Amino acid sequence: MYILNAPTGIKAGRQLLGRMVRAARAMRGWTLDDLKEQIAQNVSYRSDSGIEPYIVSKSQLSVLERGQPVLDPLLFESIAVLELLNHPIEQRALTIEEIKAINCGLFDPKTGNWLNSETPRVLTQSAIAS
Repeated sequence: MYILNAPTGIKAGRQLLGRMVRAARAMRGWTLDDLKEQIAQNVSYRSDSGIEPYIVSKSQLSVLERGQPVLDPLLFESIAVLELLNHPIEQRALTIEEIKAINCGLFDPKTGNWLNSETPRVLTQSAIAS
């Protein structure tokens, strides 16, 4: 049996990031469809067949905004590319690293402080037994 030892606060981090994205979208007067379109127009990725627009569904965006686990890391990158979220102290958009860290409960978007350096790790049977 293997247990993923995730950072504490990960659920709260996901929920906080979801509220932040929803608030930023609402502040711009965007619907989920508008955000989906902004991502499709502004975010591309390299595939085997060339450069392609990143297409995200409304349900994926809704999952993010509800604070549920996001399975596609490109979604976090697209939020960074759109400069949807701002750093609380510095006059700039949050970086992809900061957005991912908020999602894991490792970065405080209110203060701009890193909360800890705990990284996820897999615990093996021998580590659990000791």
